[in-house]
Amino acid sequence: FLLTVAIAVGYVPLALNYTWPLFAPQMSHWQDAVNTLINGRSYAVGAGSVESVRHGAYTEHRVVLMVHTTLAALALTLGLFQFSPRLRTRRPAVHRWTGRVYLTLMSVSMLTALVFLYITPPAQHFIGPAFETQLRALAIGTLGSAWYAVYAIRRRDLVTHRAWMTYGIAL
Repeated sequence: FLLTVAIAVGYVPLALNYTWPLFAPQMSHWQDAVNTLINGRSYAVGAGSVESVRHGAYTEHRVVLMVHTTLAALALTLGLFQFSPRLRTRRPAVHRWTGRVYLTLMSVSMLTALVFLYITPPAQHFIGPAFETQLRALAIGTLGSAWYAVYAIRRRDLVTHRAWMTYGIAL
């Protein structure tokens, strides 16, 4: 759980910033900078990288990507508050409404991700079609885990609900 929270907290600003430079090129590209730091410049932004071969599609469909990345970052932030035992016990109505907002934001975000993947041709890079398949699986897995968590809580199965929410946030 703590690792999931740490990764999510670190990823939120990167997700928020990911598509904004497509609208304002002078903005810093935080995710590219972190990817370069971890993996090296040629892997992150060099010839054949996901960024280089997808930049045209990213630019053409930047509104779809902005909806996806911005709503995902907001959903992820809200989702982290759902793990607070204090919130769940002292303010259960806030917990439920926050969960509903999370579910809405995350669902729209994952659906826009799938829309992007289906309206653009597969990226032609060294990873090949596996990359697109992984992204589709990530979106479908995130959607499925959250909606299964809803199913579990409607059955009053708190353990299963929390497990599937943790899994969804981790994805």
